[in-house]
Amino acid sequence: MKRLLGFDLALVLAPLAVGAIVLSACGSSEGAPDSGVGEDIDASTSTRDSATPVPPAFEGGILEEDSGVGPAPDGGNDLSGCPDPNDPGGTEPSARVMPATDDCDSSAATLQGITRGIADTDMYRTTFSDKSTCRLDPELRLEGTSLEFCAFFKCKVNEATTEVKSCGGGVKKDSDTGLHGCCAGAPATMTVDWNCGGTIDEQSDIYFRVRPTQNTCQRYTLSYKF
Repeated sequence: MKRLLGFDLALVLAPLAVGAIVLSACGSSEGAPDSGVGEDIDASTSTRDSATPVPPAFEGGILEEDSGVGPAPDGGNDLSGCPDPNDPGGTEPSARVMPATDDCDSSAATLQGITRGIADTDMYRTTFSDKSTCRLDPELRLEGTSLEFCAFFKCKVNEATTEVKSCGGGVKKDSDTGLHGCCAGAPATMTVDWNCGGTIDEQSDIYFRVRPTQNTCQRYTLSYKF
């Protein structure tokens, strides 16, 4: 009876031992549990499809066109608030006629105007008489900014040729129709010396031109005496 119990007990324990060995072997082959993270890839050895462009290397700094400030605002080009109801003509034939003057008149004639944008040129005309008893001493002035101030001369006696000898405070320049004169950037004061060839009479038509250099609304004051 003891031999039978020992034999039966051995038969029962043997399969259990075999199962334990099998489970131990499986655990050693599987290792640590799956973490869910794939195998690391060495980027330096990976390949890229030839049709896919390679991105440029990153460079620090800020590009000039991406400085964050954007384009300069165009703050002076809104001309809706720039009324100019008494706008004079912009050419010599359409110039506004001003009172005549002479070299005996020591009082400066004064006028005020507005240029409404870059295309708005203002022109004025006065007739100058040369009195033999007085001395010619011109002073032409324009108060304002972003403006070009010019004075052009046309001798009237016997179609005499006009010669501009000097432009105190300005530079010699011809008008669009070829009249000789002087120009300066405002604010400006010019003392022009001109001569009518073949005569001692300097009687002349004098054209004043005020032309803007920026597309803005500009107010000005023009004064002249001879």
